[in-house]
Amino acid sequence: MSVSQKALMKFSQEIEKAENAARIRLFSKASKQYEKLAEKARELQPEIAIELQFYSILYRLLDEIEDGKDPMKTGTVSALLRLTPQIGDRRLVMALPGGRFGEFSTFRILRELKAIETMAIGLSRNDHNMLRQAVDLFMNIGDEMLIFSMYLSPLKRRITGRRAALECEGYAQVIEGARFVDEDPSAAAEYYMMAVRAFRSARLHDKEAIYQNTLIGLRVELTCWICGRRVKGASHLVWMPAQVSNYFVKLLEENKEDVRSVKPNRLVVCKPCYTAISNEALAQARKEAARVMARVQELERRLRRLESTVHTMG
Repeated sequence: MSVSQKALMKFSQEIEKAENAARIRLFSKASKQYEKLAEKARELQPEIAIELQFYSILYRLLDEIEDGKDPMKTGTVSALLRLTPQIGDRRLVMALPGGRFGEFSTFRILRELKAIETMAIGLSRNDHNMLRQAVDLFMNIGDEMLIFSMYLSPLKRRITGRRAALECEGYAQVIEGARFVDEDPSAAAEYYMMAVRAFRSARLHDKEAIYQNTLIGLRVELTCWICGRRVKGASHLVWMPAQVSNYFVKLLEENKEDVRSVKPNRLVVCKPCYTAISNEALAQARKEAARVMARVQELERRLRRLESTVHTMG
């Protein structure tokens, strides 16, 4: 069925109105206009229907950002990414965050959103493999500033693709290292060391400091005062209150033993020794509590008998 020139001209004017709405950043209005135009385009100009659908979802995303919503949670980012196979790489005139308006690559927009979405999913699932996928996607953007990073979780700041990749690498190393903390602190330390370096390069100094402290703890190696075993990892050690005089410090020095295992009024024991002592102490405390309670109950019974006798005599 042929389409009249009049219909096409009217359709073109409607597209221009939608573009003007986007230009002056009326994103909600522009999104709705493009949504209707995408439906019309299926009959009037099928070849541009996917572009109009792209505009509709893109401006819905920008409207949600301005409204304080998270397009990751609303599903708008996912909806836009579903258009990737159909739209491919096209140069379209569009409005973008930060007051941008001009011609941009759809592939560039979709690649960044895919990278941010992959990072968000990787973090939510503690999935180091997904985070490594995000690393590759961000590295493809390189030193170019990200367009959406200030407005979308989990980045929420201006950042380049390269630094976002380094951040993802840092989290991936942390997730991998966490698997070894309990069973092999030395192996875990290797991962956390790489994480610290990645966060430092990404200029995330708060994360760098957090995992630097974790790394220091993993590298701790002390001798248990009770069993005498060398134990690695601060999480496997417990400092207990104790009377530690200078005599015992000198004794350790004379025997060339680990003087770091004692501090003023404290000494270090491994978790197994600590839990064994604690459990035994708790068991003994419960026995003593039961003995005392039985004694109290016996005294209460005697007191009641005495009160009854006094009452009878009265």
